Amino acid sequence: MKKASLKDIARILKMSKTTVSFVLNGKGDEMKISKATQEKVLEVAKRLNYRPNQLARSLSSGKTNTIGLVIPNIGDIFYAEIAKAMESEAHRQGYNIMYCSSEENPEREKELIHMLKSRQVDGLIIAPTKLDNTEILQLKKEQYPFVLIDRHFPKINTNYVITDNKGGMYQAVDFLINKNYKKIAFIGVQNYLEVIKQRFSGYKEALKDAKIRFSNALVKEIDYFNLEADMEAKFTELFDGPNQADAFVFATNFVATTALSVLKKMGKKIPNDVAVASFDERELFALSDPGITAVAQPTQQIGEEALNILLEEINNPDQSSEKKKVILKPEFIVRNSQ
Repeated sequence: MKKASLKDIARILKMSKTTVSFVLNGKGDEMKISKATQEKVLEVAKRLNYRPNQLARSLSSGKTNTIGLVIPNIGDIFYAEIAKAMESEAHRQGYNIMYCSSEENPEREKELIHMLKSRQVDGLIIAPTKLDNTEILQLKKEQYPFVLIDRHFPKINTNYVITDNKGGMYQAVDFLINKNYKKIAFIGVQNYLEVIKQRFSGYKEALKDAKIRFSNALVKEIDYFNLEADMEAKFTELFDGPNQADAFVFATNFVATTALSVLKKMGKKIPNDVAVASFDERELFALSDPGITAVAQPTQQIGEEALNILLEEINNPDQSSEKKKVILKPEFIVRNSQ
């Protein structure tokens, strides 16, 4: 069956293609086309199951109504929840999202950004990989609309939406201190990521404010690509060494979930053998026995805020060049892991 066209609608209604196009592109009122005429156009378009030619539409408007989203791992529940919130808000505003996973690989991230730009996306939302800021600087140079989420580069003036990482970790460590734990280990990975640096800073500041001496022996950086085996070795040091820990704080939820498995394998009980708390929330933490105390990031708000900042920049490119820097407050969820 032949696909209905703009020309078919115009022929049936004995109208010009221009009038029909204005109505179907939502410009009927702006072009002072009567409500009755607009209703006729929309009724025939619906009856013919008319679908606009997206390429032609984008060529005429200069927009594709598509946003590119580049995140480290769409399988990570944290990013999946952000993407879901973003997609819902984008759909409400007439936009589509193209998802891509960089897998924490700067080269792949570069390829994905170039691919999305070649697809003429109207803007990008990116959770950037570790140390490489080359592509971010290039986007900024080109004045390409983009927003960073979760991670950002403090020395580069960009739009970003992040969580108060330092404050959230401070609250978790302070909570453990007030529960009378004094040898609190910080378990993280890749502390060259800005978010991990911020969380580590919150950890140290909470110890300092409580007049607890900081010890490097209680800080363990786990190999991301050998997570379980390396974690077991580091935990053995923390349980059996001279600086035996009485509590662990985990820098991310994937570190925490692996840690729970490793602790069970080692025969360690929470909170009898060690108290725990995690930055990031997972459904698993509520279902665990005992439940795991966690710092929950506002994923819904991150997704919506980032999208709205980007759309504002896309739709108003000549407005103020001042970048939006949003730091959202996390929620601290207390359970029974202490």
